[in-house]
Amino acid sequence: MYEKIKEAIKKHDNIVVAIIMMLAVSIFALHTKLFISDELWNFANIYKMYNGLTIYNDTNVIITPLFFSIGLIIFRIFGANFLVFRIYNGLIFTTLLIIVYMAFKKLRIEKTISFLFTIIIYIFVEILIPSGASYNVEAALFVFLGILAHISIRNKKIGNIIQGIMIFIIFLTKQNIGAYYILGILTYNVIEAIKIKKVKRFVEDTFIELGVAFLFLVIMLIYMHLNGNLKGFINYAVLGINEFNKNLASETLLHIINSFLITIFFVIITQIFNRFILKDENEKSNSAFILIQGIYCLFIQYPIFNEYHNIVSITILMFYMLYIVYKILEKYTNILEKKKIAIVLNIIISLFFITLSIVNILNFKNHTKNMPNDIYYGTIPDDEQVADIKLMCGYIKEQNSNGIDIKILSYRSMAYTSLLKINNKEFDLPFIGNLGQAGEDGLIREISELKNTKILITKDEEDRIYQESDLAREYIMNNLEADGEIGDFLIYKSNYFNKDNI
Repeated sequence: MYEKIKEAIKKHDNIVVAIIMMLAVSIFALHTKLFISDELWNFANIYKMYNGLTIYNDTNVIITPLFFSIGLIIFRIFGANFLVFRIYNGLIFTTLLIIVYMAFKKLRIEKTISFLFTIIIYIFVEILIPSGASYNVEAALFVFLGILAHISIRNKKIGNIIQGIMIFIIFLTKQNIGAYYILGILTYNVIEAIKIKKVKRFVEDTFIELGVAFLFLVIMLIYMHLNGNLKGFINYAVLGINEFNKNLASETLLHIINSFLITIFFVIITQIFNRFILKDENEKSNSAFILIQGIYCLFIQYPIFNEYHNIVSITILMFYMLYIVYKILEKYTNILEKKKIAIVLNIIISLFFITLSIVNILNFKNHTKNMPNDIYYGTIPDDEQVADIKLMCGYIKEQNSNGIDIKILSYRSMAYTSLLKINNKEFDLPFIGNLGQAGEDGLIREISELKNTKILITKDEEDRIYQESDLAREYIMNNLEADGEIGDFLIYKSNYFNKDNI
């Protein structure tokens, strides 16, 4: 029986790893607290699409659309609430880890060690999982898929076509990561052409890869034009994102220096690695491709330098470092003699994941009794959040019944408007960089032209995040009539306000 189980696991190892990783990811993907952050904003924009609104025309989304389109399909199949959105998050991370495992195997790393290394990558990225489904991680997933394709496909022409498709998919998920992947492809092609002293090789490879990507891009733009949201796409996802430069943190230079030092370190290590460890030309080619893509992915940190973006940006180099470690151990030790230790570790860790996952699911089941049967099903707002949501939604409905529109200029806006199925576009996410080509001046102009509207801003400066528009807040406080307060918000009347309204 033991031998049969062992053979079954060996034969269907991808499925076994997928199940274990799914359980491991679920520990954090089904995290039950409600945080008003990227998870809520991403959920809310997909929820707007689910309710019939159009991306870019009706939402100030600044990212290329694949993440949102996949989310919309999932909502239409399974329903639209936080539980489904967190399952989407779990699928993203689980798929990422399966691809990582398969890539380790394709690099000729023994299955047991590949699984152990995949667990290490999981431990490295698990801090990201509670943040919710993200286009950043989904794009990183596709970068890993591109790496897997490179090290798996031996037919050069087919490989080039696949890489062209991957360029398009990564760009369609997040445009800047797609651009970095293109730079990685071009750099790799130049190095390979120099190595064999054939410029023709560079031209041929690059023409096919970029040509395929460009063809799909043209098809996408035509499709968007026919759907009437191409203009909105250009406004938000192309022309508007320059304002993100205003979000640059004061420690930008430090992060740039760190990234430069990391690059130098890995380049030196790789030169030594390729010279003394790797002998096979395919291995050297794979090593170069992974390193180059890993270095370009360091730019994912830009322009918002925080722990989340830092971890996403360095994950490929973490993968590469584990590959280097394995090849060194393989050369100078009999690593397969340590296989039993790896097997024991894998079993212990897997059982730990399974136990925690079961406990987490049981706890989740107990909590569902108190969950609201609405979009927040799948999360547990604390008592303060529940009171705040009830207060603000009640106020908005009361004012709307009197013919008064409510705009909330705060990152918290979507916590209320999503529940009420109200769309206030830029006011729902009034972040610098999310305001389109017109930027802050356009938002202020829109505020000045509002009719029969009350605008809410946060009382406390500390209850804001740095991406919110300071200029818009100052304009409201200096130019509009104050009208009391509610909850954590100050109320102001728009310039054109019907005095007969309550």
